[in-house]
Amino acid sequence: MFKIKNVKAFIFDLDGTLIDSNSHVLKTFQYAVEPFDITLEEEDLEKIRSRTTETLFDGYISSKLDQKIAIDRLVDFNKNQGHLIKSIVGSIELVGILKKWGYPISIWTGRDTPSATSILQNLELLPFFDHVVGNCLVKNNKPSPDGLFYLAEKYQMNPESFVVIGDHDHDLQGAQSAGSQGVLVDQKRSLGDIHEFIVEYITIGGRLNTAQSSI
Repeated sequence: MFKIKNVKAFIFDLDGTLIDSNSHVLKTFQYAVEPFDITLEEEDLEKIRSRTTETLFDGYISSKLDQKIAIDRLVDFNKNQGHLIKSIVGSIELVGILKKWGYPISIWTGRDTPSATSILQNLELLPFFDHVVGNCLVKNNKPSPDGLFYLAEKYQMNPESFVVIGDHDHDLQGAQSAGSQGVLVDQKRSLGDIHEFIVEYITIGGRLNTAQSSI
């Protein structure tokens, strides 16, 4: 059970939280390194996901020129295949109710900003968000809180007033480091559960910045 209070903005992770992209991400990276006879597995993604674009393939591809080729292939794959990614059930309804009630909402993702923006646009989710913060906009990727500090500056808010919703420990670690409140989306707590909570406390308990309860 997690308590939240004094909320002024909601910050969402993207992959695995709002979009069903886990299998797509693995295919993307496998395609990127295919010319170099490298096989990537799920455990490799756990190492890579906290890196910036410039360091994605450190330890896998030695040549910086070849690393750039791999990054270009990754970008091309996302451009050509990104439209196949679907939103997770409940995502549109959740961001819609937050937008309706005037909450600032943004994306904080470990992927690059252009591909994140493109995916959100394809799914007609982009207009809901004030900012899309990917790894190319900050010095350090998740679990560093750099992305949350970036958003705090944009909003001119204290990050302690953020609720960060994500599906990975990196999201919660970043939230904790920034002093934000983190909510994990998993098998025990779906987007639907969070949506029900928000509807209840906006319509019955008042806006969440004046009420405290638990998810």
